[in-house]
Amino acid sequence: MSHRHLAFACLALALAGPAPAQIRLPGGVLPGGGLPAITNPLLQPVAPATAPVLDSLRATVPLQDLRLRTVRELLRRRGDLLEADPTGEPMLRGELLLLSPSAPTLAGALARGYTVRREEVLQGLDERSVVLAPPRGVPTAQALQNLRALDPALQVDFNHVFTASGVVGAGGAASTAAASASTPGSALANAHAGETANPWRVGLIDGGVDNTHPTLAPATTTAWGCDGQRLPSDHGTAVASLLLGTEAAGAHLYAADVYCGRAEGGSVGVVVQALAWLAREKVAVINISLVGPANAVLDRALL
Repeated sequence: MSHRHLAFACLALALAGPAPAQIRLPGGVLPGGGLPAITNPLLQPVAPATAPVLDSLRATVPLQDLRLRTVRELLRRRGDLLEADPTGEPMLRGELLLLSPSAPTLAGALARGYTVRREEVLQGLDERSVVLAPPRGVPTAQALQNLRALDPALQVDFNHVFTASGVVGAGGAASTAAASASTPGSALANAHAGETANPWRVGLIDGGVDNTHPTLAPATTTAWGCDGQRLPSDHGTAVASLLLGTEAAGAHLYAADVYCGRAEGGSVGVVVQALAWLAREKVAVINISLVGPANAVLDRALL
């Protein structure tokens, strides 16, 4: 199945924008009990006495500034692995990601001192990814400009890293059985009401999912990523719960973990591989939860 036939519903991809807002079900609780809501602390409803303090904080520390501080701290702690692109966004150090370069273009790059770090056929997307390292002594940003000059039609960009699109917190009181019963299913699940004889399929690109959680246990879950390790995350589990709602028993969730518990997030290269997997599995509805910069290679993979 060509990637051009994929339909990306509920796409939560924030490209160099403000920090994401909270994600909640009606009433502020998630079905299943004990599962935290996904929130941004600065966007939470607050008691009247606390509101002036947060209003002042919002005015003096915009959400975008908070994200930039987070990025700077990440670059400081993982300078061995990451570097900043010209706009300050984090990327894998010394890596340029190419999508289906022509043979002459790749040969020309190698002749100029670039070296191949990784190469993979992206079955399902009808593409091929190639990761190049710059020539010795050439900064990554300059190496990108040189490749674009070599072939202006080339799909190439930094191998940016993305982070999850929200913070998982306590999110209010624990849900009761009555609250869980009254919580409606997700829009995706409701759209497939009456089709449970053939389980409806939905894809998720996020952190790992705890498929043993009471909300998700009735669903069939197929996992991808992290070399086969299961590394559940609060964020991935909460988003999966939102996607499936009360219709989990009739769902097949395809969950791609692109973070694998790493503080530095997931790279564009891994996200593109996850998209290829979902395309091979013929999953037409995919939720992507990422925060990061615009990226030409990812844009192309999403077309």
